[in-house]
Amino acid sequence: MEHLTSQQKEELKGKRIKLVSMDDPHTNLESGDMGTCTGVDDMNQLLMKWDRGSSLSLLPDVDEWEVIEEASNIMKFERFIQS
Repeated sequence: MEHLTSQQKEELKGKRIKLVSMDDPHTNLESGDMGTCTGVDDMNQLLMKWDRGSSLSLLPDVDEWEVIEEASNIMKFERFIQS
């Protein structure tokens, strides 16, 4: 398991996360669900607030996810391609 630095943990806090896959048969979360990282614990688990209301953490080396770029960057890109 890769160890995250304090700075990397802080940078993840508040980021939007898109779930790719999760190895938990008891969750209602599905691939494509979105949430916000509220922090990273000492075991590098991403503490989450999912848009569906769940607070299930993401486990490193088990679950897969993507960090979504900030909306302001997406809007800049959309304006660029419309020009």
